[in-house]
Amino acid sequence: MPDQVRDVLDVYFPLLGLRPNTLPLEIACWTSGMVTVDGSLADEEHPGMSAGDRVTALYHRCLQTHESPIRDMADGTLAIEVTSSTSAARTLSIRFDSLKVGISEALMFTQVGEATITRSNDGSAASLSTDLLTATGGGQILILEDYLQSFAPGDTGNLLSFRGTQSGGDIDGSVTFDTPTPFHRPAGAYPDAGELVITGAAGSSVVVQAQPDGVRVLLVVNGGAPIETTWDALEE
Repeated sequence: MPDQVRDVLDVYFPLLGLRPNTLPLEIACWTSGMVTVDGSLADEEHPGMSAGDRVTALYHRCLQTHESPIRDMADGTLAIEVTSSTSAARTLSIRFDSLKVGISEALMFTQVGEATITRSNDGSAASLSTDLLTATGGGQILILEDYLQSFAPGDTGNLLSFRGTQSGGDIDGSVTFDTPTPFHRPAGAYPDAGELVITGAAGSSVVVQAQPDGVRVLLVVNGGAPIETTWDALEE
C-alpha cells in the first residue's frame, strides 16, 4: 500500500475525529512543506470506520524523512472515501489527482487514476486494485492496467501476490506479470518461497523463483536453464 494512503488511514482520519471545528487542518511535514487535510466523518468517535467517511489530503511540497510514515516528497491531491465497512474490514475508493511522489523535486512522478483498497480492520490483510493508473516523470509515461495486489498473513510472515499489465517507460510494448504462487515473506526479510512470471508482448518470459534461504533467486529466461542470483543483486 502506498505510504501516503497508509498515512491517511492511520493518521489523518483519526485527526479529523479530534479537530475542534470543521476547518481544514494544516499539518507541517517532517522536513519541510505541509499537508492540508479536510473531510467528513459519520462518527467522530470511530473516524474512518463508516461508509461515506472521506478525507482529502492536499500536499504542498511535503518532504518527510525515514522517521515518518511518508518516506518521500509529495505534492498534489489524494482523496479517500470509505465505500463500505464491516466489523472485519473496510473498502475504500482512492483517487490520485495529479499526485506527485518522489524522493526530491527533481525525481518525482505524477500519478493519475483511481483504485480500490480493501483492508482488514486489524491491518493484517489488504488488497489494492485499479483498472488504469498512470505515472509521468523523467520524460517517461508508465501505464499500469488491470492491476491487483494482495497482502495476507501466512503461517509465518506474510503472503504477497500481484498481477497486471505494464507499458511505457523503457518497456517495448507491454508486459504482463503474475504470481501463480504467492511470495512468502518473513518479517523484515526477502521472500523465501513463491514465483513471479513476467511475459512480454512477443511471448518472451522471465520466471523469478524465490529460494528457501531467503537470499538466492533463480531466474528462468524463455524456458532456459535456471540462472542463480540474489535479491540484493536484483535491487541494484
